[in-house]
Amino acid sequence: MKPNRRSRWKSVVVLATILTVGVTSACLLLFKAQKRQAFFSAVDPETGYRCRFTVSAGWHIDVPVIWDSWQDMGSNSFTAPPPGPIRRWCETHLWHRSTSTPTRIYLASSSLQNYPLGLNEGYPGRIAFLNNPPLIYRHLRIDGCPATLCQSEVKRGGKSIRATMLSIYSPASRTIYTIYGLPEISNSDQVYREVLEISESFHVEKVKGDRRR
Repeated sequence: MKPNRRSRWKSVVVLATILTVGVTSACLLLFKAQKRQAFFSAVDPETGYRCRFTVSAGWHIDVPVIWDSWQDMGSNSFTAPPPGPIRRWCETHLWHRSTSTPTRIYLASSSLQNYPLGLNEGYPGRIAFLNNPPLIYRHLRIDGCPATLCQSEVKRGGKSIRATMLSIYSPASRTIYTIYGLPEISNSDQVYREVLEISESFHVEKVKGDRRR
């Protein structure tokens, strides 16, 4: 094969590889987007703001719940799909763990004045029930808003689990949105990944009335 023909052949191979990688990446992104469902919080009647984000399609959006008095602007919970029969059998007979308590992620909306720890250098403070030394603690900017991400060990069912909390402060509405992941004993990594996925799609917006769009 002549040198110029060999060079052209290499160029074709490189181009084909780049196109293959590009198409594969696009398909993966599309597949990932299709696997998630949109969630819209209630609109605050005083400010007209709400938050929206996506959760994995397998997670069930539960009815609104109140799990502490400082959630003066409402809250929701999301339940992970139950484990399959093989996983349940392994949990019960091999690892001797309980799977009766489902994995949940909670969203609590609070006005700044009612948030227990307020702001620390402009970022939301850590909630009291995560007062154990943090395994992860860092400040982020999410949708342009200051946010605090932390993970700590807490007790559940007599055993230690890693709970994840993400608190996001919206200066425009003076609201703190707290996303709290409480895993079933063996699902700490699943909850942490889901909270990170939520943060990537999180957005605060002002709307007229309680409309879905």
